[in-house]
Amino acid sequence: MMRNKSATNEDDKRGETSEDIAREGVDYISQVPIEILHHILLFLPFEYWIILGMVSKQWKDLLQETPILNLDENKIVSKMRRQIRSVLHEEQPQSYGLDECKQRFAEFVNHLMLNHSRCLIKYARLSLQYEPRTIYASNVNNWVHFLMTRDIEKLELNFSSTPNTYCKLEGLEVRRTTTAQTFEVPHQPFDPKFKSFTLNNCKLKASKFGSFMNLKVLYLKDVDILDRSIGQLVSKCPVLEDLYLERCSVTEKFFVCKQDLKIKHLNLLNCLTEKWQIYMIDISVPQLTNLLIIGRFLRSSTIRNATNLVDCSIDIDMQFSDKDQGNYLALMMTNLRNCKTLALSSWCIQILPTLDIELSQQLQGSFTNLTSLRFAVGYLKKELPGIVMLLQSCPCLESLMLEINHKAKHTCFLRLVNDTIEPYQPEAFRLDNYLENQTLGIFCLQNSLKVLKIYGLTGQNKVILIHLIEFLLRKALVLENLVIYHDLPDECETRESAPCVRDLNQRRTLQALMDLPRASSVVQVSVEKVEF
Repeated sequence: MMRNKSATNEDDKRGETSEDIAREGVDYISQVPIEILHHILLFLPFEYWIILGMVSKQWKDLLQETPILNLDENKIVSKMRRQIRSVLHEEQPQSYGLDECKQRFAEFVNHLMLNHSRCLIKYARLSLQYEPRTIYASNVNNWVHFLMTRDIEKLELNFSSTPNTYCKLEGLEVRRTTTAQTFEVPHQPFDPKFKSFTLNNCKLKASKFGSFMNLKVLYLKDVDILDRSIGQLVSKCPVLEDLYLERCSVTEKFFVCKQDLKIKHLNLLNCLTEKWQIYMIDISVPQLTNLLIIGRFLRSSTIRNATNLVDCSIDIDMQFSDKDQGNYLALMMTNLRNCKTLALSSWCIQILPTLDIELSQQLQGSFTNLTSLRFAVGYLKKELPGIVMLLQSCPCLESLMLEINHKAKHTCFLRLVNDTIEPYQPEAFRLDNYLENQTLGIFCLQNSLKVLKIYGLTGQNKVILIHLIEFLLRKALVLENLVIYHDLPDECETRESAPCVRDLNQRRTLQALMDLPRASSVVQVSVEKVEF
């Protein structure tokens, strides 16, 4: 009885306390540790932050410390339209609902920036579909000015939520923007404080800005760069380390610069020179450690003073080549010979043997620091001379990786004869049984190659694959590990249902590779399953 009475009294007390709390406005949320409040904020849409600031002083103060602004027009407007559709019980919103929601989005952004002019913002992202006729187009400059002048650590601006389209013209891709007019970042003497800046779908002329004194990472995607050269661009960023240019449109000699660049990581992904995906490179990068080039074609390129280069990847994807492409690639590679890891596409491997004899001699044995080599190959006959040439260039190679590329095709070589373009076969591909007739020594196979990895067994030319692996195993005297990766189903799954022809062919190829003779007496063979 006493226990029940006590419980009743406690319940009554709790009820009185709850009423007192409601009457007196006691704020228990403010007693929650700040670390937990930060964690809670990460799961809430930003529009709810303002409401929380009205509920608790602790929340209001928290918003002024490290808020994260994610102003995504697509998400916010879509949410508004769903709410309207729910209220009106409509399956599809009316056309006027979109304009109304865009207006509400603009009002929301204006209100947010007005109430957070003194906040310390850690990360800010503004993403919208910019059109000059958009109802809030006149506000965009003000929004950009606000974000560029705040104490922000990381900023991302995206002015097109619709992906750019590309069309092919004579084998090359030309970008066609889907927006009526590309937004141009205002020419104002900004002195931003952020360390990371991502800019999408706009025009940029960095020379019109002040200095980006703290900027270390610059990512430009689908940006029309109006500066004359890469030197002019990075001169505004004295501590810039990472530069990513993806599908950017630049001037014809943008990548030509005499002064040393302090960049450590350089990524050039499918950039355009005004209209064509062909550009010349002539830069000096003494601090460069990582280089990635993805494109459709090559021009004469020189990357000077890359003495600290660690990782290099060149991925050119084209179906044809002329007599100069092999020389351009070899010239670039001789300037990258200090790298420790190198990755090349099938096209690069196929065109490399067509270079002039002088460049071939310079390339042979020049990659003395390179210990890891990766090929994206289609196991094509035209790849064999290039693979042998590259192995001859890497006397200290320790790890070789062959990665299947299902889209790799035989490159068509073209030349101009009497004002007519016609196909031809370079001398390097006229020798039958190329590997059997290979007489020059490959020092890495004799002295240093310890690991050979093979990714994928689904290539059509399995005869070429087995032929190549047999050659490597027969020459690799100190090989320790042969690793074969596959995507075959487990044996138990195969028993329950009849295996398809593809799986049977892969298993036969796998068994043929495992049965190949090996020159090394200590090599260990392992088979691992991966998802390609």
